[in-house]
Parts: sequence; structure tokens; C-alpha cells
Amino acid sequence: MGPASPAAAATMLACHFFKYSDQRRLEPIRIIKSLAFQLAERIPMVAEQLLLLDVAEVARVTDVKEAFTKLLLEPLQMLAQHKPIRHAVVLLIDALDEADPPELQLLAISSSGSKTICPKACGNVALQLITGHLCHLPPFVRFIFTTRPNAAADQVLPCLERTFPKNVLRLSPSALRCMNSGGDGPSSRQQQGHGGVMVYHTAMAACKGGASVQDPQLKDVYAVYGRIFEATFAQYDDSGDVFGGRKEAQLVHDLLAVLMAAKEPLSQSFLQQLGLGEDIALLPGYPKLFFVDEHHLYLVHKSLGDWLLDPAINGAFAAHVHQGHAQIGLHLAGMWRQQQKQKQESAAVGGSSNSSPYLLKYMVVHLATAADAETAAGVRGEWDSNRYSSSPVVATPSSPAADELDVLLQDFGLLAAVLMAGHGPIIGHRNGVLSVAFSPDGRQLASSGYDNTIRLWDTSTGQCITVLEGHKYQVTSVAFSPDGRQLASSGWDSTTRLWDTATGQCIATLKGRTRYITSVAFGGPRGRQLASSSYDMNLRLWDSVTGQCTAMLEGHTKVVSSVAFSPDGWQLASGSEDMTLRLWDTATGSCTAVLKGHMRQVTCVAYHPAGRQLASGSMDATLRLWDITTGKCTAVLKGHTHDVSSVAFRYPDGRQLVSGSQDSTLRLWDTATRQCTATLEQDRSGNVVSSVNSVAFSPDGRQLASGSSDRIVRLWDAATEKQCTKREGHMKEVSSAAFSPDGRQLVSSSWDKTLRLWGTATGQCTTTLEGHTHQVTSVAFSPDGRQLASGSQDANLRLWDIAKGQCTATLKGHTYQVNGVAFSRDGRQLVSGSDDYTIRLWDTATRKCTATLEGHEYQVTSVAFSLDGRQLASGSEDNTVRLWDTSTRQCITTLEGHTYKVTSVAFSPDGRQLASGSKDNTAQLWDTATKQCITVLEGHTKGVTSVAFSHDGQQLLASGSRDSTVRLWNTSTRQCIANLEGHKGAVASVAFSSPDGRQLASASWDNTLRLCETVTAGQSATVEGMVLEAGALGNV
Repeated sequence: MGPASPAAAATMLACHFFKYSDQRRLEPIRIIKSLAFQLAERIPMVAEQLLLLDVAEVARVTDVKEAFTKLLLEPLQMLAQHKPIRHAVVLLIDALDEADPPELQLLAISSSGSKTICPKACGNVALQLITGHLCHLPPFVRFIFTTRPNAAADQVLPCLERTFPKNVLRLSPSALRCMNSGGDGPSSRQQQGHGGVMVYHTAMAACKGGASVQDPQLKDVYAVYGRIFEATFAQYDDSGDVFGGRKEAQLVHDLLAVLMAAKEPLSQSFLQQLGLGEDIALLPGYPKLFFVDEHHLYLVHKSLGDWLLDPAINGAFAAHVHQGHAQIGLHLAGMWRQQQKQKQESAAVGGSSNSSPYLLKYMVVHLATAADAETAAGVRGEWDSNRYSSSPVVATPSSPAADELDVLLQDFGLLAAVLMAGHGPIIGHRNGVLSVAFSPDGRQLASSGYDNTIRLWDTSTGQCITVLEGHKYQVTSVAFSPDGRQLASSGWDSTTRLWDTATGQCIATLKGRTRYITSVAFGGPRGRQLASSSYDMNLRLWDSVTGQCTAMLEGHTKVVSSVAFSPDGWQLASGSEDMTLRLWDTATGSCTAVLKGHMRQVTCVAYHPAGRQLASGSMDATLRLWDITTGKCTAVLKGHTHDVSSVAFRYPDGRQLVSGSQDSTLRLWDTATRQCTATLEQDRSGNVVSSVNSVAFSPDGRQLASGSSDRIVRLWDAATEKQCTKREGHMKEVSSAAFSPDGRQLVSSSWDKTLRLWGTATGQCTTTLEGHTHQVTSVAFSPDGRQLASGSQDANLRLWDIAKGQCTATLKGHTYQVNGVAFSRDGRQLVSGSDDYTIRLWDTATRKCTATLEGHEYQVTSVAFSLDGRQLASGSEDNTVRLWDTSTRQCITTLEGHTYKVTSVAFSPDGRQLASGSKDNTAQLWDTATKQCITVLEGHTKGVTSVAFSHDGQQLLASGSRDSTVRLWNTSTRQCIANLEGHKGAVASVAFSSPDGRQLASASWDNTLRLCETVTAGQSATVEGMVLEAGALGNV
């Protein structure tokens, strides 16, 4: 690509091959140095220019632009000045698609065809390097790019055509094969496709049998991979050879999991440490599909990795990547501990100088990915029924990856290494706050300010999660992407930056020939545009995928101070110091209206959630409401005594408007009556008056955030119009709930490692019990209401004295997570079920284990005593329910019927029925006498997590589900009589009050408990109850 001309008879070539599995090949400076070195080998004058540079200085270069200028641009410019260029200099950049971030690569190969709302902004580093730097090389430099057409979310070809206008020639692999040297070549419009000619023939060389395809496409390449793997695993399946107690197929699965999880090609020595070094030759298609080069193991092509990652196209051969992450991460953690131990023994000082770069760079990433996969799946001990799958994948219930991560993050040595890498401590803003923005789910708040930083806060705890540093001057504006995974920021350093909210890394820096940037916004159709406003009087639209500026919007005559997208993304509004607002068409970039009325500069703009109205604030101390259809001002809101600096509509209905001002107040306005309904005054330090620089409503409209010049980010309760107090509720998902025998108290357990006692009359938290070291999974009251029993991921049970609020005993015996606990009716026995596949009976007086019941083939998820205490029921992930005789400790029967994991069991008050809930989305009723299933209750759209009978004989059964609802069933008619909605996350537990059953409690992963008055078996409605989550936040 470049000016079109016949190819030179001789060319000087430099190349770079991107490899999705090798993160080193994605580093821009490494790419530049590689290209420069290759050109120096072929062009003496380039070599002379590079030899003039100071080696140490080049080694210290960290800025991409500086590296490009010194190592490529200036030597090639010098070459053009001193001698005529007779031969073309060709740069071959191979596999641009392999530079896509992982989520875009998975999207490109996804068979479902689903599209993410907002792909990672500027995620393709290859395109960033090409469009930002390489395109500025002298005209005699030509480019050859290879890529899949759907790379960069289908934007790779439009991006290249914008970068090299009228000079792009597109060729498919089949066209390359059939072109003759003297032809004009096919046009770009004619030659498109997804061919896989070269890799196909390489793969065919490893495939025994099967006819070749004349014009192979990607599907044909995948078919060859399938044949090779099928033949290899069939051979291993029949061989029966065992290596170290594992079959060859298992070894290959382990090796594939590690290879697909690795961030860089792994060395043979590292694979040897993992116990896999001797197994490389077992890989299907070795040494064609997999090969060793310079003692590192590689895949032949990215398409092989794509095929291994997508079960929809590879059938039985999907790589268990999360296992690979766990295996690598745990091994690296062991290496870290061993290094620290060696340093202690040798009395060495320091943290991590001997640690490998891979360890420091990726250890935490591997462990976090493995832990996230285990949590997100919610599925342990899954038996993969595929023919060639490894044996059951059993992730230990205590989640070794998560446990190891917890330990490492408390390791000061690792912290020191992180600090040496340039990460600073997390503290509040050191200067005034200029902008605040909520994430789409409301769980995070971003703030930016005069201290050149951005801070992300957890809105439930008020803790600063991370500090984002990179801007050189004040950060004027922040905005979340529609999916919340990215954050955009603008600053007076003339840059717009894109950040990954999960990792805190800056993933792209957008630069234009502009002065200070005043505002930034995500939006546009499908959320793939960015808009920025600037001191140069213009607005810019950016393609968030490629990072290219796609349009310059000109029209304002002074500084543009604010910008906002309409909810549908097709319109853009801007406010300026020229006292006007302008409306723009985001598709054409044309100005569609100029709104005039303000008497001084416009400082802020915001769209109504329905898109019908626009609000603006000005230094004339007023707000104005505008009808965007007519362009007319419909109201002028007066009340502030100084500049209005920020404005925001309340979601989701837009009935309220909030404004922040330099007069140190926030005002709430009714958008229907246009009246000020409240004035919120900040708490002051002495007589200091701090201006409010930014305001934002949370997505659910319950909270309001403000950022001020006093360096404080404040959260307000939108209902009470007060600054929020410290939260008293659970900080993480609520896992279980139980009523006291008298119904006056409710206890809840949570993933935040605590139990909380609540007054059912007031809804107030009365006691918090702490002691477990991991998530608390289950809780139960003793029959006399004096004790509590709890089970946890720490594999222990704890007994608590409710009056004293103290732990009285820790019961140890289970080897993995405890999932369920229950007291017998006389309170003398306690039963627990665990991920170690066993049930244990405990004597509550002696605190000793009296029996261990074995029989389930997978994790025991739930246990329950019958009312008379003679029987015990247990549910398991082996899809069964078992009934046990408590006197003989023998299994009476196994109830089979569920098609997926059983999550909960409960006896009816009279003991005649047993209810079970399952991840197959159903609850089932069983006759305890006949041991037969009476009925299957269907209605939930996701797995049933909990079942509970009412204690008042009303024939009511409640079921909670991952679909966020609670259903009430009449056990006589087997009909659903109510569907209770309100939770925003999976319902983890349901419980009826004793003894009247008038109240129903539900615990949810949305961190809340809900109490409601129940209905009788003949009713079909319920009244709303209370939500147990006290307060919100104070000053962050």
C-alpha cells in the first residue's frame, strides 16, 4: 500500500509477523526496533544513521513516537535526501487480525454471530502503529498487509483505506495464487474473501487421507484440523498407554490448556517444569501444526488457536483454558515463594530482582483469570461427556487460584515489585475534582481532577479501587463506555485516553492537532464513537475501534466546553464559549441546529433519557431546557448565584434534573413544573466555599455524585437529598438467609465473609458476626433461637452465641467448602454438607463429629432434617437427592429425576413431602413414603437455587432462582400463584418466618435481602416489602 506503481525489480524487505499468542510481538517499540534492524542489514546508509545513535539512550526510549522518529523516520528521510531511490522499500506486516485483543478475536470467530455493544477501543496495536506512525514514512516505502477482513470489529479495511486513500489494492489468497506478473491485478472490490490457502496446505501435510480442496476457505482449514485431532485421539484412545498414571489424551489436553492460556510462547524448559516437556511430540499434527523453534513451542497459525477456543467449531477438542491459567498461575506462585524463601535463607535484601519477567508480568493475570472463570461458571466438578475430554474437571472447592491470589495480594514482596514497576499507592485526589461519572451498572464511580489523575471508586464501600495515571496535566472529563469495560478521559495535555476498567491499563492514546481538550463522550450507533471538544473551537469524532479521527465538526467561534451524545447515538450536542449550543448529525457530521439564548458561555449540556429534551448550563447562572425537535428554549431555570458548571438528568425517567454550580450548591429541579425542589449544600471545612464542578446520577437514579474543588467526591441519597451515611449492609453477594424461631430476627450470610442479624420489624442490622476467613455460604438458627451455625468456603462450621455476638466453637473436619447446615428439631444435632462429597453429623454439646455419611458422587449442596429428626435429606451436584436414616446413618434411597445439579432440599412441616430445586430450572415434589416424584414445578427460566416450605400449613412452597425471581407455589394444586420480582441479581436463598409464615425473606447476589408479606394458597398477589440495605456512602 502507498502510491500505486509497478513493483521494483529488486526490493529491500523488512517484515513483522504478529502472533496472537506472543504478547512480545505486540509491543510497538519492539516492532519498530525489529524493522529498523532488518533495514539496517539491507541498506548501508540506514545502518550508518543508526550507528550514530547512543545505544544506552535508545535502550531507554519508552515513547513510541520517539522510537519511530529516531529509528525509522529520520534514517529513511536521510536516505531519500542523499541518493535516488531505485528500489522500493517494502514493509511486510503480517496477520493484523492477530493483534486484535482476545475478546475481538473470539467475536470474529464466534459462530453465534453476536456483536458486542462496544469493542475494546483502539485494541489493535498494529493499526495504531500503522495509522499513527508508519503511514508517515517517505513515499518510496510500500506496505504489504495481511489480515482477515473482519479484524478490528470489521474496521480493518476501512481503516487502511482511510489511511492510504486511493492507494489500496486488496487481494485474496486465491487471487494471489492465480495472478500473473504482467496483469493489472484485480480491483479491491472484486477480491475479498476469507481464504486459507497457505495454512491449508501446511495442515494437509500433517493429515493422512482426505482429498484436497481446490480453493480452500477457513471452514476447510478447520475441517483438516478436525480430521488430524480425530485421528490422533482415536489412536491414543485405543493405545491404553499410561504416562505417570495419566493417558496420552489427558497429557495432550493438559498441554493444550497451558498453550492456549499462555501470554507468550512457552519455553521447553518451562513446560518441563510443568511436567509437560516430554509430551510435545504427542500433540496432534506435530511438528506441522505445532513446532519448536529456538526452544519455544509455537502454533502454526492463529486459526488453529481460534479453532481450539471455540467448542462450536471444534466439537470435542475445546481447550480448557481456565485450567491452563490455573496451572501456570499456581506454578508461577510456587516459583515466587521459592525465590522469596531462597532470599531469606541467604539474607538477601530486596524483592524480585531474580524473578522472571513473565512471572512478574503475568502471574497475577493467570491466577485472576482462573479464579474469575471458576466464579463465573458457578460450576465445579463438571463432567465433560465429550468423547475425548479429560476426566471430570474438578476445581477444588476452595478455589486454589483465588486462595493463592488472596495470599499474593497481601505479600509485601510482591507489593514492592509492583511499586518498583511504577504503581503508586491509592489515595484520594490531591487537588480539585473536575469530573465524575457512574459506570452503567452503578457499581463504580470515576472521578478526575487537577492532580492529573483519574480514580475509580467502589460505590458500595466507598473505597478507591485504582488510580489511573498517564495524563500530564489536569484531566477535564471522564466517560464510561456503554458496556462499562472502558473509560475515556480528556485532558489539557491535548490527549484523549482510553482505559481498561478491569485492569486499570491505558489501552490507547488519541492525539490530534489540537489544544486543550475540554470534554469527552462515548456514544454513536452501537456505542462505537467517541466525541471530544477542544479549545481549538472544534469537535472531533473518533472511531473507537481503530482510534482514527473520522470527522472534524466546525462551526463554533470560540472554545467548545462540553459535548454529549443523544441516547440513540445519532445526534451530538455541544456547548461553547460563543454562548450557543449546536446539534450535529453523527452520521454526516453536519450541524443541524444552532440554539441561542444564554447570555454568557455555555459550560455543560445533557440529554433527557428519552432524547426529547436537552439541558444546558451557563456562566450566566441559569439552566435552559430545549426542545430538540423545534430547537426552541422551553424553560429558563434560575436559582444559582454563580456559574452553572454541570447538569445531569435523573435516570431512568428524567423527571428530575440536577445542577452543580460555582456557588457551592447542587440544585434538584422538577422537569415537569420547572421548579427547584431542593438545594443541596456541601459540608464545609471552616469557611471554605468549594465550587461544584461535576454532577452525575447513578443509572438507577438512587444516588447522586458530585465532585468539587475541595478535592472531595460526594455521594448523595437522591430520595432523602442528604449526603449518604456509611453502609451497614453486606458488601458482597448474600448467600443465605434464615428466620429465628420467633420470627423477630433474620440472619444473612454473605460472600463478604460475615453474617448479619436484622430486626424484621425495623429492617435494621443489629449485629455483624465476623470470623470466617472465606465466603460464608450457609446459616441456620438453633431451635431455641440462642445459637447460629454457619458454613463457609474455609471448610469450617462455626457456632455463634447470638446474645453475645461471639463465636463459641469452630467445627473442623470437612476438607473443602461447606455448602449447607441444619439443626435437628431438638437442637442436639447439626448436619453439614460439603464439596468433599460427604455429609457430617455433629453433636452440638460436645462439638464433635459423630458420623460421616458417604455416597454422593459429587459436591453435596444442601441438607435438611425431617421434623421428627428420623430422616435426613441431601442434595448433590450428582443430580440426585438422597434420604438417610439418622439412627443407622445409612442411605435409605436415592431419588433420581433431576437432569442437572440439585441445589436445595426442604421437608414439608408434616414430613410427607420433600422439595428439591435444581439447576435444570425446576423444583420437584417427592412423596417421602413412596419415594416417588409427585410433580415437577416449571416456570423459572434459570436454575433454581433454593426451596422452602411455609411453616403455617398453608401448603405454600417458595423457590428462588438465578433468574432473579421468587415464585410461590400451591403444593396442593401444583400451580404458581405469585412471581415476585425486584432483585437485580440471582436469588440465592429463600426462607419463611416461623411460626406464622407471614413473611418471606429472599437473599440475592445483588447484595440485598428482601422481606415481603406472603399470600395464602388461594391468593395470587403479594404486597411490596422492605429491602435490607441500609444507607449508602459518605465522602469518598
